[in-house]
Amino acid sequence: MLKPEKFGKLTIATSTQEIEAALFLIASRSVAQVKEISDLPRDFKRVQSEFFKIEDENKQDFDIRDFKIQMMNKKITEIGESLDFIINKLKIKPDPNLKTHYEFHIKDLNDLVEKLFNTTKDLYVKVQQLFNSIITTENAIEALQQRVAVLQGLASFDVQRQYLSGFRLMDVKTVIVGQKNVELFIEELKNAMVFFQEHRLNESSTLFIIAAPQERVPEISRKIDLYNAKVFEFSETDFLPNGVLDSAKSQKDLNTQIENRKRVDAEYKRIKQEIEVEIVAMHEVYMNAVKFLHNHEKMQFYNGFVIAEFWIRFKDWPRLESEIRSTFENRIQYIFREVARSATYKEEGQEAEEQKNIDDPPTYIQIPKILQPYTTVLKLYGLPQYSEINPLLLIFISFPLLFGLMFGDVGQGLALMLAGLAIARLYKKRQGYHNLGIIIFWCGVGAVFGGFVYGDVFGYPIIDVSIGGFRIFPWFHPFPEPGEIALFGVGAAMELLKFTIWIGTFQMSTGFLLRIYNYALIKRRYLIFVDPIPKLVILWDIWLAIQTYGLNITLFMSADFLFSLEGFLLIGAVLILVFGQLLGKAFRIPYLRKKSAGGLLGEQSMNLFETFLSFLSNALSYTRIFAMTMVHLGFIFAVRLIADQISQALGDAVWAFVIAYSIGMALVVALELVLVLIQNIRLHFYEFFSKFYKGGGNEITILKYDVRFSKIYFDDSERFIIELPAARPAAA
Repeated sequence: MLKPEKFGKLTIATSTQEIEAALFLIASRSVAQVKEISDLPRDFKRVQSEFFKIEDENKQDFDIRDFKIQMMNKKITEIGESLDFIINKLKIKPDPNLKTHYEFHIKDLNDLVEKLFNTTKDLYVKVQQLFNSIITTENAIEALQQRVAVLQGLASFDVQRQYLSGFRLMDVKTVIVGQKNVELFIEELKNAMVFFQEHRLNESSTLFIIAAPQERVPEISRKIDLYNAKVFEFSETDFLPNGVLDSAKSQKDLNTQIENRKRVDAEYKRIKQEIEVEIVAMHEVYMNAVKFLHNHEKMQFYNGFVIAEFWIRFKDWPRLESEIRSTFENRIQYIFREVARSATYKEEGQEAEEQKNIDDPPTYIQIPKILQPYTTVLKLYGLPQYSEINPLLLIFISFPLLFGLMFGDVGQGLALMLAGLAIARLYKKRQGYHNLGIIIFWCGVGAVFGGFVYGDVFGYPIIDVSIGGFRIFPWFHPFPEPGEIALFGVGAAMELLKFTIWIGTFQMSTGFLLRIYNYALIKRRYLIFVDPIPKLVILWDIWLAIQTYGLNITLFMSADFLFSLEGFLLIGAVLILVFGQLLGKAFRIPYLRKKSAGGLLGEQSMNLFETFLSFLSNALSYTRIFAMTMVHLGFIFAVRLIADQISQALGDAVWAFVIAYSIGMALVVALELVLVLIQNIRLHFYEFFSKFYKGGGNEITILKYDVRFSKIYFDDSERFIIELPAARPAAA
């Protein structure tokens, strides 16, 4: 938890037929990441030339390989589109209670893509035909329902064949208009001075019988087109021999189509039940094929063989090696090398070309659930590198603590705790917002602690915890009573200001202690004594001297101070900081030997100047804790004053004061939450992290394949898909 997991680099060489099986095995037996191929180890050059009998010039033609990759990409895209179509049309959802129910037997990735492509294509055609039948049936039913409604509507007006044709001066049209256009269409007909009769067919349409002079027919036709109306066309079967309308034939056709729809619905249910589990399993295999292809792009292919590299978690290697030997015997050649943390450290001022050749393993940290929300804060700065400590535990402690000292109020802290839990609950499935809610909750805990420190509950100094007349809480009281004694003997604002600088000094010291740990981690033990320890001595020597003598620059420059214990400590720490690394070069310390003496002297002189400057700026930066406390008090005072004035204006109404004060408190909490979070992040990033933490680690992309509903076997069996017993869910 305090440092990233240790990794090793695995390089394998095997046939192209075995590589997917190897990937599957590595993914299932270890925490691993596929690595871009770099310069191959010397031993592997021998494997390349002796075991596989190939040379660099025999490397597979990139154009051919790229063409194959492009073709597989194209087919995988089509597979995904086909599966998405089937899943959406059949409304298939994975059953969380299902386990592996289908086996897929293949030769290699190309075989997997080809077989999956053909199978999904057949299923796509099958489902497409089914939905074509559904659409055709639905359209027929809709048309027949409308026809029956029109015929029955016309029959209610006693319309007969001779009324619809045979007129020399008049034209009669039967028109169906959408309901949203009915009122406008009626206005148009009234303006056209024609006879019409309307009849509501259903919620979406109305039937119009329009009789108009022949000279008005073109105008009426334009209005019909304008409002997207539909002229109803009669057929011979709509009339009896005597000319009376008859809807019996259309009703019979409608009943036939309804029965046909029932058969199609039954076929839909049958097909869905038959293939839904298989489709879920195939979609999982499709996703794995996408991952296989993505990993292929990071490997080096030869004619029939492939070389791949992986980052493997070091503690997983013994088990993984045993599995590789038992599964592949001599069909895979491999080399595994532990990656030491010291070998990944990039020295300041190192040439870019040298840094390029340094291994850069991924960052993988097993984080307890309680700390996981704070990864959101950490990622703003950067994940820890392979060669440095993980500061997450320290952030978990210090972040709420500093927040509470800037936002000290028990009542508002409890409100933040409730708000944080509510946000985390509401956004449980949205990781970013969920993490924010948990962080706000812990900041609320810090604010409660800060409220005890300052004695405030919603702006009222009502906390008073004393033992034998000696105050435990609050530590600081903004407006102390005469003769009041607190735990630290403080009560004035200046003492609170000093306390915030003490907090800063302590946190900066923690940063230097963590730098000591980092140097030990990368085996730079000599640097511990010439970098963080002298800086710690300088920091505390100056701070204790200021506490003892005050900020007396004249005294600090005098001989009395320089020859005192504080002066000797300061001078000794300065000399070690400036000349310590130069001395290490003289002692031929390996990681200092390559640096020039002039470069080291100039670098450390500048380091000394920056150290004094940063101590001053960092210490003063922590006074923002004091500043935010004063801002908090100012907001509370303003809200109380406004609430009092509103209450007095309404005749000293208590309810008015409570409402105004509550609204004011809510605004203060929201505003201060944003302000204090920003200041808190700044203190951690610039004053704390700068002492020991670089960040910029590469988050691991774990090699992982989904095997919940499916399992892939690389055995070139004749059957592609095998359904296991109990795979089919019981019919409802």
